[in-house]
Amino acid sequence: MQPIFFLPVLIVGGMCLLGAMAWVYEKTRRKMICPGLGTVTYTGNGWSGLLPHFQADQAAVRFEIPGKKTGPDPLDVDRFLQFWPKVPQQLDLIRPLATVELEDCYDSVSGTREEASLGEILERTATDPKAFDKDWALCQVGLYEGSTQDRYWALDFEVSWDAEHTRCAYLDLDGHLLGYDLSCVVVEY
Repeated sequence: MQPIFFLPVLIVGGMCLLGAMAWVYEKTRRKMICPGLGTVTYTGNGWSGLLPHFQADQAAVRFEIPGKKTGPDPLDVDRFLQFWPKVPQQLDLIRPLATVELEDCYDSVSGTREEASLGEILERTATDPKAFDKDWALCQVGLYEGSTQDRYWALDFEVSWDAEHTRCAYLDLDGHLLGYDLSCVVVEY
């Protein structure tokens, strides 16, 4: 076989192999319909899916709950279904912490071009705290098992002032705030 002919055959063969592997991967992922949550997908560590955001102008919220490959833990599904309607009230408790963090960011960028955009957000928020939600959007809610075997909630937020990092609020099962920080921070709950 001539080298010039071999290269296209190798490329096409490699692309076909990758396509076949992607097809097999997608077909072997476990999916099921979970009452109250809709379609959920097994991720290897638990189950995830999407729920419509409770604010009509916001994107869907991804959720994660524990479970084995056979299905989500029924107790955790019940916990999630009881917690989800309470999330707007939780946001009202967490929002002040996010606002303080934004004020700290504003103070740290004094004299830079970011100062004006952060100042606009703070001005909007001063008159209407919920206007802050345009710049601080809930994107994920997860129920996780902590290092002490206790479950805890993690609410992730995309923020307009930091495209590289999300923020996360951690709550115990009763909804008491445990902490609020960058989502990349390692927590011990």
